[in-house]
Parts: sequence; C-alpha cells; structure tokens
Amino acid sequence: METETETETELARRCRNLPESLVEEIISWLPVQYLNQFKLVSKSWKSLINDPTFVSKHLHNRISDNNILSPTCLVFSSSEWFYSLNMYDDEGSSSRMSQVSRYFRLKSEEAFMNLVCHCNGIVCSVFRIDDDRYLFILSNTAIKKRRRLPEPSFLGYLDILGMGLCYDAKAKDYKLIGFAVAWSESVQGYIPKAEMYSLSTDSWREINIDIELESFMYVGREVFSEGVLYWNVWNPDNQILTFNVVDEEFDMFPVPDPLRMVESETLSLGLWNECVVLFSYQIESGAQTSIDIWMMEHYSDGVDDYFAWTNKLTIGPLRDIESPLTFWKSENLIVKRVDGGLTSYNLRTQKLKPLTDDGVAAGMRFEFFYVSSLVSVKGLNQSSSCPQEVQLSDIM
Repeated sequence: METETETETELARRCRNLPESLVEEIISWLPVQYLNQFKLVSKSWKSLINDPTFVSKHLHNRISDNNILSPTCLVFSSSEWFYSLNMYDDEGSSSRMSQVSRYFRLKSEEAFMNLVCHCNGIVCSVFRIDDDRYLFILSNTAIKKRRRLPEPSFLGYLDILGMGLCYDAKAKDYKLIGFAVAWSESVQGYIPKAEMYSLSTDSWREINIDIELESFMYVGREVFSEGVLYWNVWNPDNQILTFNVVDEEFDMFPVPDPLRMVESETLSLGLWNECVVLFSYQIESGAQTSIDIWMMEHYSDGVDDYFAWTNKLTIGPLRDIESPLTFWKSENLIVKRVDGGLTSYNLRTQKLKPLTDDGVAAGMRFEFFYVSSLVSVKGLNQSSSCPQEVQLSDIM
C-alpha cells in the first residue's frame, strides 16, 4: 500500500515531464500540505512554491468557489484553544469538529486568549498575561510558522477594545489595526487610541481616530470587505465602526433605526456574496428564533458616496436555534443551536440540515472562515533569520 509521501513523490516525478507553466497551474490548486512536501523535491520547486507570485495565485485558487479539493473550515475559540469544523459539499460526507491548534496554548495557565483575527490564512492571537501585558502572536498553521509581534504603545491604558487583520491590496501589505481608550488628565475623560501594525516593516504606528469611544463599549466580530474593516459596537447605542485601510480613516455609521437600542449581543456582522450584512436575531416564546438580515448597500450621487440598509430577508421563526453565524456557499446560513450543535439553513429550500452532534460548539465563540495558504508571517523587508520566527511542531 502506497504511503501519502510515496504518492506525492510519484506525482512530482510525473510532473517533471510536463511544461513548467502547466506544472505551476496544476500544483497551484493543491492543498498546502502537499506543497510543503513538494518543496523537498528540488530547489527549483522550492523556489517556485515560495515565490510571492505563486503564493498569491495559490491563495486566489484556495478561496475560489471552484476549488473542490478541500473542505470549508469554520474556526471557533475558547479562552485557550482553537477548534475547526470541516464541512464538505459532498452529501455523503459529514461535518466534523477537530482541535487543530494546540500550540496556541501558553505554558502559563494565567494567560488567556483575549482577541483573535484572521486574513488569508494568517491568524493573529492576542493573549492577555496580566492587567497591562499582552502577547501578540502571528501564525500560519498551514506552513507551521509563527512569530511574536512587537507590542503597540497603547498597551497599559485599558483593555484593547477591538482589532482587525486585513490585506491592503494597494500597498501589498498585511496590516493589523487595534484600538483602545486611555484616560486623559487634561480632559478628565477617556480619549481613543489606535495603532496599525505593518507586516512589511514589522512596526506599529499611531493612527488618528477622531471618534468618541466608550471606555468599556461592546465590540462585535469584525468583517473585511473591499478595503474596509467593519465592527458592530455599542457606543452608546448600536453603531457600525469602520476603518478604511487605504485612506487609514475611522468612521462611524448608524445601524438600521429598529436596531439602535436592541441588545448588542443579538447583532452580528457577516458577508453575503461579498456584501456586508447585519444579522439581527431575537429569541421568541417557545425557544423560537427569528433572524433578520440587513444588507449595507452603497450609493453615489456623483459627488458623495453614501450607504443605506435594506432588510433583505427574514428567516423563521426557527425552533431550538440560538443565533446565526455566517453564510456558506451563498445560499446556506450556518446557525448555532441551543444545544451547542451547528445546523445549516438553506435559503432556497428553507430546510434545516444538522452539521454536528449536540454540544460540539457549546461554550465556544465563532471567529472566522479559515483558508489554508502559503502566506508568510514574515514581512518582505525582514531578514530570513528573523529571531522571532520559530518552526512549529506538527499539530495534526
């Protein structure tokens, strides 16, 4: 019986007889674990797979809806661990939950994960060590690399309110944005602070944030679309905080009028066909939940751009459903059940399909869709002997 390594070696041997452009096209569709092995075949293959142009092409193929070679992966977190749920399109394949990131746990039992964000296979985990000490870890689990980031200067004020990791296509750089509030003796009140980390320079710099922020405001999970990060926040009513990564500007927008004063925990942002949507869900009598989906639509009058909310869809009421999580393949909405399990709701058939057993996601928070990639956690301007980069042990 052939081993996986023998199969990969045979595939590599056969590819040697093919035109180079065809080989590049074929392997650009393969999962990262195969490419990690192919790097050992020859120096030329290693050079190809590490080339930034190939890395970008491979990433584009990985996030394409046409890629059927790998499952969709949802990532959940507890205070110390990440868990993933792999979902397949094949009706005969069942979804399953697995613990995939054991190395994220720190040796100190006093540390816990405070924030996490993701972009194109890179995960930023923020661990709180004590009242004013945080540990920032940037990781790519697929290539088993991670590194510790320098600390932003706003640490030591209050809790970090929110963060977001995104890709600036114009600058071709990954950027991490964090915001907090600090006490000011001069104004006798709290003032906002924001900083942005650049992967290419491996440094933070302060970003202007001319928006009033509450000291302990609620900040929901972020989404990123067309160069803009979005957070739903309570400040002092429900609003949408945005950050344009190209212009480096924060802004605040209202939520739909009916949602201004509802509990913030019943709102969450998501993406539907690349459009930003706001989920609103209310548990009604008899453990039934109704879900409203509001879409943010952009308009222009030729001079100014503006947006408006449109209530696109109301789902339910659904029995034994706790909350919506995210869209999957545009016509399926993944929801969390009251028993901690996950279910898919098909918008076309209006039918529910259980994805997991009871309790699989109980006590855990949904974080993001994960895509494995070859993207390096080391910036372009950093030397190959970066002291903060370490090789990870096999986690699977």
